[in-house]
Amino acid sequence: MAPASSAEHPRRPGADGPWIGRGLLRREDQALLRGEASFVANMRMAGMAYLAMLRSPVAHGRIGSIDVTAARAAPGVIDVMTAQDVAGAVNPMPVTSREGARLASVPIPLLARGRVRFAGEPVAAVVAETRACAADALERIDVDYEPLPVVVQPRQAVGAGVVLHDGIDDNVLLRWARSAGDVEERFCSAATTVRGRFVVPRLVAAPLETRGCVAAYDAAADFLTLWCSAQDPHRPLRELETVLRRTPGRSRVMVPDVGGAFGSKGTLAPEYAVAALAAIRLGRPVQWVEDRSENFLAAYQGRGLDADAELAVAADGRFLALRAACCPTWGPTCIRWPR
Repeated sequence: MAPASSAEHPRRPGADGPWIGRGLLRREDQALLRGEASFVANMRMAGMAYLAMLRSPVAHGRIGSIDVTAARAAPGVIDVMTAQDVAGAVNPMPVTSREGARLASVPIPLLARGRVRFAGEPVAAVVAETRACAADALERIDVDYEPLPVVVQPRQAVGAGVVLHDGIDDNVLLRWARSAGDVEERFCSAATTVRGRFVVPRLVAAPLETRGCVAAYDAAADFLTLWCSAQDPHRPLRELETVLRRTPGRSRVMVPDVGGAFGSKGTLAPEYAVAALAAIRLGRPVQWVEDRSENFLAAYQGRGLDADAELAVAADGRFLALRAACCPTWGPTCIRWPR
């Protein structure tokens, strides 16, 4: 069968008629199919250095000491950074939350200081002439960890006696509630209700392209550019300016081709901010690209829901209302819905 003519199926911008239902030529496919796409890992710049992150092997523990002497002397190493090295130069990572949420005052450091609170938390960073040199130098960093009790389930965390953040005895960092309509009236008028506990396991987003970035700094113009694998440039830019205390308009974020995200690249990764800080400190481009094991361990993950939910159902099977809470009781983090 011969393809439809352009008159029958408008395929180019500017043709008359509505956009809905119109056959459109895809714009990005040819470069991707020919291997001409530009991903962060493919970027090369003169004088580029490479970043690697040392991560906590324990889920909760005190940091007694960090000895980076051997790492600084390792072949190809340009710089080693710990929390002590960046103190006073950066702000904690911002937290993106829903409108109306109540957030606990808990700063999230770029590099852990004094204590680690999850396996994979960044503890130190190495910048070297090659990725291999940076990875080798990580093994020369000696960290003294004192393991502390851990909790791995949300319900266990509430009142478990293990306090992850000083001053927050119940370990609840965010409280959020949303309601629409007369939920109670719908439940009163329901023919039946169904209630249960639903546990959705945490998962790894696992995009084909892991997270990565390249940061370059023009000292003469005081201008920072960050190329990163992200879902948009706007949130990372706003957060980058906040973390690095940059004057708005003196930085930009560029997003090249991206090999998937599934929600794991929506906000600024702490490693992106560390790479940008390293570029400013060293005056040369810095690239960070995580490997697959690092992505499994440290990238933003999804789901992890443990909720009590109750559904109001009419006699004909229609759903009338839903109320749910992501905590052991009908509590502060909940959603109530009738439509």
